[in-house]
Amino acid sequence: MVKMLKEKIIVNDYTNTMHGGHPGSKEFHKKYEVKACCAGGREGILAFFKYNDYFCIAAGDDGHWWLIYVCHKDWYRKIKRALISAL
Repeated sequence: MVKMLKEKIIVNDYTNTMHGGHPGSKEFHKKYEVKACCAGGREGILAFFKYNDYFCIAAGDDGHWWLIYVCHKDWYRKIKRALISAL
């Protein structure tokens, strides 16, 4: 098993995704500084991290990250199995 280095990144939550927000609700903007495993390194494509009791995914491009998905951390193993099976 290859261990990925965690990168310190800032993830922007533009639509309150952390609390079940909806795309388009641009009046909300919060930033989270996290340590994440980043596919593509700090510059981007996808970042995976735990925040409190949540498993989170952020998308990134050129070092700018935005939160795209949040679920309870207990879903992590099922998501991991599904990703491995899909390949």
